[in-house]
Amino acid sequence: MIEKHLNDVGQDVGESFVHLTSYDMVGIASFVFVNGKYFNRICKHEWCEIKTGFKNSLGNKGAIVLFMQIDSTFITFINCHLTAG
Repeated sequence: MIEKHLNDVGQDVGESFVHLTSYDMVGIASFVFVNGKYFNRICKHEWCEIKTGFKNSLGNKGAIVLFMQIDSTFITFINCHLTAG
């Protein structure tokens, strides 16, 4: 549904989007969409999760991290849900 909406909006300016990857951990979710002209330039991508919930074993708190390489550039995205205080 997200990809369809992005492509509907992008159609007005001649752009298309492709779903690259997604990952979820209990209360956190990340969806990565890439402009179609850059999709073939992505060399690799890898997810990592860090659980910091009860005794560092539950995923109700923590982070998910995406490491991605586009050509020779490395990019890291971090999505986190940490405890208050």
